[in-house]
Amino acid sequence: RLTQQVAVVERTINKQADAIEPPLNRTAAKVDALTNQYAALRDAVEESNSMVARLQQEVADVKDHLTTLPPPSYGGQEGEEGGLGEEFLNAAVQDFQRGNWDFAETQLQDFLRFSPESPKAVEAQWYLAQVAYNKGDYEKAVEEFDLVLERYPVGVLAPQAQFKKGMALAELGKREEAAAEFQGILENFPNELIAENAKDKLAQIRGSKPSPTQP
Repeated sequence: RLTQQVAVVERTINKQADAIEPPLNRTAAKVDALTNQYAALRDAVEESNSMVARLQQEVADVKDHLTTLPPPSYGGQEGEEGGLGEEFLNAAVQDFQRGNWDFAETQLQDFLRFSPESPKAVEAQWYLAQVAYNKGDYEKAVEEFDLVLERYPVGVLAPQAQFKKGMALAELGKREEAAAEFQGILENFPNELIAENAKDKLAQIRGSKPSPTQP
């Protein structure tokens, strides 16, 4: 009787084992498949990282190469061989007028760097000073307008540059220095239209009534 009972238990266990084995095999197969997929994904990620690193290095190489290239020529004027021409400056001025001051500043600096003897250099220096003024960097604006006056003292933009230098000094709270610039305009450029503006600014600083001819 005991032998019979043992045989019954064995048959029950075997049936249960037969029932459990297929799901276990399927689960094991899924685990193997997932393991293979993970390995493939890891390889793909490593390959992508390697490709990104190569691309970054190529971009760095291109940047290094570009810094060694000579500047492009944009219709340079006679006597400006290898320099930047008027079209390049016009593009910079257009960016300035659109309010793209940072980009305009870079172009203007390039123009002055590569075409310092251009007849348009004074215009480039003027706009460079204007960029600093418009950006509220009045210390730099004073320096840039000073360069207009030092390099091109008899140019048509000299009175304007001295006036804007005075304005920048006034913005910095340097009233006496600003007044000296406005007074200088009255002495050096009395016949220029900007002289009336300088007279009014000087009157404001000194606390007197502005000129009635100025709106």
